[in-house]
Amino acid sequence: MKPRLTRRGSSIFIVFGIISVLFIFGVSFVYITSNQTASIRMMEARIKARLLAESAVEKAISRLESQFLNELVHMEKDATTGDPVFEINTDLLDLIDIDRLAGFSKVMRLEPDELIAGGQAAVVVEVRDVISNDFSTFIDFREKIPDSLKVHQKPRNALSVIDLEPLGGIQAKVRLRGHAYVDGMSSTVEMAKIFRVTDISPPAPDHTLFLHSSKEEVLKEGSFVLSNLDLPPIILKLLKRLSRQVEDALSVEVDAHTDKARELIENLNSALSEGFKSESLEESIALIDEISKVVSDDTISETVDNIILSLNPRNWGRVRTNGRLEVYMPFFAADDIINYFAESGGWRDLPEVGYLFHDNRLHDPYMSVYTHYEGLVYKRYRKIYPTHYGIVEPEEVAPEQYTINTLLEYPRRYPQHKDVENLERLRVNGMNVATVVFDKRVRLFGTASRPLELDGIWYFREGVQLGGPYTGRGMIVSDKQIVVEEDLVKVHPKDTLSLVSLNAEVVLARAGELRVESAIYAQEGLARQGTRKVDILGNLAVENLNREAAPSDIYIRFDADIKNHMVDNLHGLFADDWIYWRNLARDNRVIVEQGYRALPEIH
Repeated sequence: MKPRLTRRGSSIFIVFGIISVLFIFGVSFVYITSNQTASIRMMEARIKARLLAESAVEKAISRLESQFLNELVHMEKDATTGDPVFEINTDLLDLIDIDRLAGFSKVMRLEPDELIAGGQAAVVVEVRDVISNDFSTFIDFREKIPDSLKVHQKPRNALSVIDLEPLGGIQAKVRLRGHAYVDGMSSTVEMAKIFRVTDISPPAPDHTLFLHSSKEEVLKEGSFVLSNLDLPPIILKLLKRLSRQVEDALSVEVDAHTDKARELIENLNSALSEGFKSESLEESIALIDEISKVVSDDTISETVDNIILSLNPRNWGRVRTNGRLEVYMPFFAADDIINYFAESGGWRDLPEVGYLFHDNRLHDPYMSVYTHYEGLVYKRYRKIYPTHYGIVEPEEVAPEQYTINTLLEYPRRYPQHKDVENLERLRVNGMNVATVVFDKRVRLFGTASRPLELDGIWYFREGVQLGGPYTGRGMIVSDKQIVVEEDLVKVHPKDTLSLVSLNAEVVLARAGELRVESAIYAQEGLARQGTRKVDILGNLAVENLNREAAPSDIYIRFDADIKNHMVDNLHGLFADDWIYWRNLARDNRVIVEQGYRALPEIH
């Protein structure tokens, strides 16, 4: 019996031994698992903290760049005195004034949980090694600004700016340190990037048309129409009445149902031209005599006067030539009715007529006298006599200055303004300040869902083809041809684009009609490849007009947003590449955290 008891005791001992070993393994496994879980959670929190620190830096960069979309000065009138009250955007001024930027040291704090649940972050921004370049600008002389900004305002026709302080035209190194906490873990990243503040105003931003060469240019066959303004609604009513009167006198259809003033003007001009073309010269003059009696109306003059009072010529573009520009006037255009029939009230002055199939107008209808012309700009036209004089041949008139506001000696009197503004700096230093430089020919096309996203100056050494919707603010500069193959249109009203072909043409390569919402500089002018009519919202500056190579119909509506009123064309951009990037050691994080607590904030 004893051996049996011994075997039973041994079995119990073995069972308890196995249970003890399993227990020890189980406790160890739980302990190890718990430690690993805690380690994983710490690692996860550490990774989140690092990613949060990096994200905070990117958000700080985005916030600084977005300052350039805000106005520098906000003005309101005092409700009691009516005096102007100014509010300066110091956050923007800190970035565009080179002296203020040199001492820039601020912090951007994120709200708790702003980017990630349980996360907090702050970014210290410090500017170093600030230098200037040629892409600076001044506040326009016509702007009302507080006295503290007068040092940045360039007087009209100033010969020297030595006593002034420009804005923009800056390059600097910026150190950004992002510090973040997530679930008890912290991380600090430090990086440095190049920051540039560049004036991206297009060449000749104050001119609808700028002809740079000193040779003679002629606008003759076809249409070359410049415009400064959107016509106010009141003029539509006036034009409809004129249309009905012309329809009655000429027995032609003007198609006056349209609700667009400019379209109605074109219909009216077309009807007049077609009506006179179908008659003999004697019959045409008799018809003009009849129209002059029908449309003599004091209300027309009063309407035009009211329109003039409502205008803002501050936003208008001028016309410049450094040579001589002769413009063949259209035959009996709509503004002739106003200027010569309505205001004279009859035949005290001989009405002016131009030439059939010549629709050249360097102004808006009825407003030529209010546009400024610089240089030798002349109009060619003829005068006609009433039928009872027995004179049926229109009298040729020697070319005369375009309007009383044509400053014929402007290039000679102001040689400092003879060159195309902002052009030379693009030729010399454009590549140095460009956001990106393309060494090969590139095709860029936007769509409604994915428009071209502009950002500063893009420089193309071998030319570029482009088209489609675009957004942002930028300038496309090319040593060779720029080819526009599709409508180039902005997505938002404040988007801006400039096309600058330094040594060649801007080629318009869409069959039929093309719309280009951009300022344009083309050394050799516009060239057509199937485009019959181009509608430009912006301006046009050229060395050589080359009118015979361009589309037959050119319409240019000046875009006031290309003007540099309140340094609104300054563009701030951080380079994509880092100068350096690193994670700071734990000992340095405490120093960073303590250092940013007293800094002013980036809003």
